[in-house]
Amino acid sequence: MKHLIKTSLICALALSFSTARADYSPTPLADMIMKSHLIVYGTITEVGEKDFTLKIKGQPHGFYHSPTIKVQQFSNWTCAHRWTTYEEGQSVFLFLKKRDGNYFIMSGGGEGEMPIYESNVYVDAFYSYYMVHPIEGKEKATAKWPPKAKKYELYGGTYLGSPFKLDQFADAVSQLRQLYSNPTTPEAIRTYKAKSTLHHWLAQKMEQH
Repeated sequence: MKHLIKTSLICALALSFSTARADYSPTPLADMIMKSHLIVYGTITEVGEKDFTLKIKGQPHGFYHSPTIKVQQFSNWTCAHRWTTYEEGQSVFLFLKKRDGNYFIMSGGGEGEMPIYESNVYVDAFYSYYMVHPIEGKEKATAKWPPKAKKYELYGGTYLGSPFKLDQFADAVSQLRQLYSNPTTPEAIRTYKAKSTLHHWLAQKMEQH
C-alpha cells in the first residue's frame, strides 16, 4: 500500500511539471501526427540492448532511405511501461522524432508506439474517448465511436486500446498530415471528414487540440 501511494505521488508530481517537462504527459494524437519527423510501420527484425530494427512496410509521413530503420527502445519508468517486452516478429506503428541522429518514439508514456496485429493497429486507450455520430440508415439515431477501449492480448502482453484497420488508419493519418501542413479550407476539412468515421474522428482530434 505504501508503495502504491509513493508511486501515485511520484506520477502526480511528474504530471504537475508537465509544462516544464512535456515528456511526462502523453503527447496529444494530433501533435504526434503533425509534429513527428517520421511515421512508419512494419515488423521488428532485431532487438538490441537499447534499440530495435524495424523492417518498414509503410511510411504514412516522411521518407526513410532504407528498408530498415533503427529505433531507440521505449524505456520503462515509474508511471509507464511497454505492454510487453521487445521481441522479433512484433509489428508496430510508430510516430518518431529524430534527435542527435537517432529516432525516438514520441510521448513520455510510449503512446507513439502502437501494436499491429492481424491487420489492425491498436491505438492507446488514452486517445480512445468517444465522439457521437449519426448511425447510418437510422433517422435521429446516434452512436459512440470508436468502440470502447478494452484489454487485448498482443504478443504475450495485455494492451488497453481500440483497434482500427491498419490500411485505413495509415491513409487517414497521411491525409490528415497533408491537409493541415498547409493552409486549408473548411471545404477541404469537410471533404476529409466525409471519407469515413475514422477520418471524421481524427479531424475532430485536430479541432479539439
